[in-house]
Amino acid sequence: MWNTLEAAKLIVSFSTPVVVVALGYYFSHQLKQFDRNNEARRQKELEAKEGERNELERKYKLRVEFTIDAIFHGNQNGSNLVEVVATINNKSAIQHKFTAINLRALGIKKGESIDLWSPTILNKQIATKKINFPEKILKESLIPPQWNYIFVEPGVKQEITYPTSIPENISYILATVEFHYDANTPHTAEHMFKVKVASEAGDTHE
Repeated sequence: MWNTLEAAKLIVSFSTPVVVVALGYYFSHQLKQFDRNNEARRQKELEAKEGERNELERKYKLRVEFTIDAIFHGNQNGSNLVEVVATINNKSAIQHKFTAINLRALGIKKGESIDLWSPTILNKQIATKKINFPEKILKESLIPPQWNYIFVEPGVKQEITYPTSIPENISYILATVEFHYDANTPHTAEHMFKVKVASEAGDTHE
């Protein structure tokens, strides 16, 4: 018969491996949970930094709104006087420089039929639903030749006006302005206007 001491030794000898395994499993589980928590925290920190960087880049990148308008002032000796207004609204946080701002205007004569624009691309004519403006009216730079560029400060809405004239037999014009600010494709603004002769009471916008 075993005495109490021998029984206790036997129990301890059997229980020790179980305890070791249990403790090993517990600490392994805790370490894995610790690693998961650390990884989740690092991921959140990375996402927060990425969001801050994106917001900073968005703030300092070019965020500009471009528009074009036309004000018709009246008829003078067979021509309609018009003031073209190109607007740069700098919504970013830094100054932006524009090395070229080019204006182009095409027209449709009074009484002409309306045709659709069919450009030729890679020697193939492409049909579109866009109205064709066959009359070339003007193609000018809005930056004086003696200037290298114009700049617009952050938060500033800058208007650039260009007074010109169009033949009185033109009923509609398509005005396009290109804003060049880097080596890539420029931004453009385009608008169609119906030519209206201003009354003596005031200017006419269209």
